[in-house]
Amino acid sequence: MARAPRAAFDLVLLDPPFADRLHAAAIDRALPLLADGGLLYVEARERLEPPTRVVEHRHLKAGQVHAHLWRKDVGRVDTLPAPRRVPATDRDAED
Repeated sequence: MARAPRAAFDLVLLDPPFADRLHAAAIDRALPLLADGGLLYVEARERLEPPTRVVEHRHLKAGQVHAHLWRKDVGRVDTLPAPRRVPATDRDAED
């Protein structure tokens, strides 16, 4: 049996085929991958309720698509995770 990867992702994007009804299974598999405070983006045909330990950060409807942005709750629901500084490369230093 394969081990699940440790929760290391700050962002997971889900856009499963609407007709296949894969949203619940995809969300269940994605949640353990999220770091505390990580974001889960889900597109669906209908508005979805966020699962336990996840809070809705944003929702919008564009045409027939509902876009959900949820955050794994760590007790602070007012802020997004702090941005990480990406180290400059040698090429960046030349520009």
